[in-house]
Amino acid sequence: MPTKNEITEQLKQIIRTDLKLGDVELNPNTKLAGGEFDLDSLDLLLVITSVERAFSIKIPNDQVGPEVFENLQTLTDFIASHCTEAPA
Repeated sequence: MPTKNEITEQLKQIIRTDLKLGDVELNPNTKLAGGEFDLDSLDLLLVITSVERAFSIKIPNDQVGPEVFENLQTLTDFIASHCTEAPA
């Protein structure tokens, strides 16, 4: 099972790639919903698909919302609580 730091680092890479952000600085408090990167539905779908694939988890539709996607830390915590194997 990956550590929270490993999850955060992989999430940063996923978000940079999926949202085409380049080398923009991301930290655990980086807002995903309602912030600078305010994810629209397509962005959210891309990130969810990549996260599910990378961490071998399923994010149920009822979990997709501001509680999980508020910032990088809330998404990291969600993945850590659902992750059972190392990232791909």
